[in-house]
Amino acid sequence: MTLVYDLVSGVLLWVHAGRTADTLALFLQALPAETAQGIEAVAMDRGPAYQKAVREYLPRAAIIFDRFHVIQNHSKVIRNQRRIEFRRAARDKDQREPIRDRSICC
Repeated sequence: MTLVYDLVSGVLLWVHAGRTADTLALFLQALPAETAQGIEAVAMDRGPAYQKAVREYLPRAAIIFDRFHVIQNHSKVIRNQRRIEFRRAARDKDQREPIRDRSICC
């Protein structure tokens, strides 16, 4: 499903089946020109389909990736890297080193 909210008021504006550029375009094409021109920013997940639709129909709007999806993607990267490190440590039993967070100084 594609959901469109007014993040200022918190009101759900539109819901439609599908998660494609064409789906979001249905909503964006229906906006009055004055409203579309007044949209300064759009918060969304990192889906390329939504980015495409916003760039096409709201070319002046900034695209902001929502915090939930940014944190979710970051967590996936961290989990994957941990798996790699644990597999490496299990494979190289004679060369085990403590796994340290290298982003922390000293």
